[in-house]
Amino acid sequence: YEGYNSNSNSSYYQKFFIELTAGRHTIEWKATSTSESSSTTFYLKGIAAFKIPTITVNVTQPGSLGTEILYNVDHVKEVRKLKVKGGDLNSDDWERINMMTNLFDLDLTETTVTSLPEIKPGSFFHKLKLPQGLITIQPSALSNLPLDELTFPATLTTIGESALRYTRIKEVILPETTTNIGSYAFANDESLLETYMPESVSSIGTYAFYGDRMLDKVTWSSQATTIPSHCFDGCYYITNFNLPEGITTIGSYAMRDNLRCKYKLPSTITSIGDFAFEDADQIDSLYIYNNTSVGCGAFQYCSNIKYVEIGE
Repeated sequence: YEGYNSNSNSSYYQKFFIELTAGRHTIEWKATSTSESSSTTFYLKGIAAFKIPTITVNVTQPGSLGTEILYNVDHVKEVRKLKVKGGDLNSDDWERINMMTNLFDLDLTETTVTSLPEIKPGSFFHKLKLPQGLITIQPSALSNLPLDELTFPATLTTIGESALRYTRIKEVILPETTTNIGSYAFANDESLLETYMPESVSSIGTYAFYGDRMLDKVTWSSQATTIPSHCFDGCYYITNFNLPEGITTIGSYAMRDNLRCKYKLPSTITSIGDFAFEDADQIDSLYIYNNTSVGCGAFQYCSNIKYVEIGE
């Protein structure tokens, strides 16, 4: 769709791809504006349907993907669904994949890829199947892609900085092998509804879930004792997040603008950063232990707080 904001005269264009089964389908278009101060007009630009086969290639040695593709299609840009088999891929193979500007489905489950580099095919790319054996998702690997389907393999340990920023994934259920989550790893994923952080996670970067406006449920089983600065800043719709015992530090702005969650501080808290809970409007009471340092504006604009107790 393409939308024009009547106040700022700004516009943007976004493509959507939907896979359909054989048969008759009805397309219904709905648009809702939640802003009282502006109006938006949506235009449906066009609809096209294609019958698209899956291209399967066997990479017998790193760097041979381009040669294999030539046996299947006339032009690399025509590849839309790709399944890769065989061993690892090198920089030439990834470069070839990035040339597939119409690619929307990439299946790597039968490869031995252990580290996923930056993938930048085209604006239709929405489905990726990762291989068991994958250990690392590199910084910015999948950022700014319209991904909405992604399952993390049970071997994953590291998610790099901004690795999945600005995607459309709806849940982040990390495996029990994950240890490190980089800064901005899942930031600005405005379709994200739920995340699970396993006990194995020991390091979480700043801004990890920043601006995930629709995030509702956070399950924090992580052994990490710090919720870093801006980690859940701007996550307006969190309603289900129980801060567990063991958390000692909540960084600056970590929970700012969490408008719907009634947080209760664990007894292990020793430090609350500046503006950590600013505008967390559903907090109605606080029990703060007297060895806890509280930063400037930590509970600023929490207008429903009626009761505060400071104890041993």
